[in-house]
Amino acid sequence: MQHIQKKILISSLLICGAVFFMFGSHSEAATYYIDAGIGDDSNSGLSHFSPWKTINKVNSMDFSPGDSVLFKRGGIWREQLTVSSSGNSSGYITFSAYGTGNNPIIMGSDSITGWTENNNKWTKDFTNKPGGLWFINKTGDIIWGAQRKSLDELINEYDWCWNSGILYIVSGSNPDEKFRSIEVSWRRYCIGFNSGTRNYICVSDFELMFAYRRGVVGGWDETNQSKKWIIEKNIIHHIGEREDEYGDGIAYYALDAVIRNNNIYEIGNHGIYSISYKSPSTNVVIEYNTICNSCHTGIDVMGYGGIHKDIIIRYNIVYYTDYFLNTRPRKSNAIYISGPYSELRDVEIYNNIVFNSASAGIHIGKNTHNIEVFNNTVYKTRDEWSSAFYSTTEGAVTIKNNIGMNGKSGALKVFGSLENKTIDYNCWYQETGSIIAYAGKDYADWNTYKNETNFDLKK
Repeated sequence: MQHIQKKILISSLLICGAVFFMFGSHSEAATYYIDAGIGDDSNSGLSHFSPWKTINKVNSMDFSPGDSVLFKRGGIWREQLTVSSSGNSSGYITFSAYGTGNNPIIMGSDSITGWTENNNKWTKDFTNKPGGLWFINKTGDIIWGAQRKSLDELINEYDWCWNSGILYIVSGSNPDEKFRSIEVSWRRYCIGFNSGTRNYICVSDFELMFAYRRGVVGGWDETNQSKKWIIEKNIIHHIGEREDEYGDGIAYYALDAVIRNNNIYEIGNHGIYSISYKSPSTNVVIEYNTICNSCHTGIDVMGYGGIHKDIIIRYNIVYYTDYFLNTRPRKSNAIYISGPYSELRDVEIYNNIVFNSASAGIHIGKNTHNIEVFNNTVYKTRDEWSSAFYSTTEGAVTIKNNIGMNGKSGALKVFGSLENKTIDYNCWYQETGSIIAYAGKDYADWNTYKNETNFDLKK
């Protein structure tokens, strides 16, 4: 009898397994196509011969794990892509590109025409308060508008302000004739979401510009963090507003992310911003990105209310152009980590190249612990008090095998606690002035520095 019962049980399990295999636990992954040219939102979207047209259509849909949402290369959308669904461990939801040519472009702005001259200024009715404004000249160069707080401050070319539903700019001649376009941003982000959680998301191969807060934003929930994002191979530029210093190329508030191979430039605040906002953020890898001219920081990792740990920053290039620094007087760190409101720990920073930073090349801020900085090259900082490597933490730091040279006030500055600091095998070089500042003392002589600090004794 027991033998028969076992045979029945085995047969039942086999039948259940066969049914599960035939019908699966979820529907087969689908690929959706969006074409700004020939698309139609009444199409199925399931073929590049029958694509959707708008991001609004994408935003209205629910997607399943493993689905891909592909935008035709060469297309331009003046919309905001809101991630509406989550993948899972069996498959990411992927937003990317298809076809040949330039990356698909998502713009957070509207192009404004029909300007009217009014008392040496040019005006246009504009209901929404803009987040930023850019002038694109006839050769395609993009020029930041300079936001002013009142009409009385509108003096120089490219000044602008918004007052009671009217947009004002300064232009020496009719803007409609002088510029290819005037871009006014009012959409908060190009790709992201506003509330809740979105997990297992991949965003790749876009060009994102002219949003007033973020190119890509992942996370953004105070109690229940998103996880598992991949943000890669995007071109992100001209985000935010640089006079008041806001706007991020990529802002990630969540768990378990890889941010890699992005080209980010001309950003109002942070190029890449990884933050634990009131809840934990862990396991974030920032690698192989090129970041140029971010007004506040190229890469900024911050504890801001929840513990932030297990971060890797590697193989990135962060730099600033002379033109940017000459027209942008505020201090800008290249790579900055800090725990001003909650602990930041277990961070590795290695194999990065930093040059021509306004302020510190690599700045290790307060309330950081177990930080390892190795195999980085930092050349030239510009601010009077800046250095190639700068540490103010009370926690444990290891600085090894780095090259630091020609910081404005030294190659290395170490403040805060003198305990738990390991500094060895580094190459520090200054053409003039002191090489090292440590414990409030400047060292211009290499041997004196080594003998008094016991640092960099090993060869």
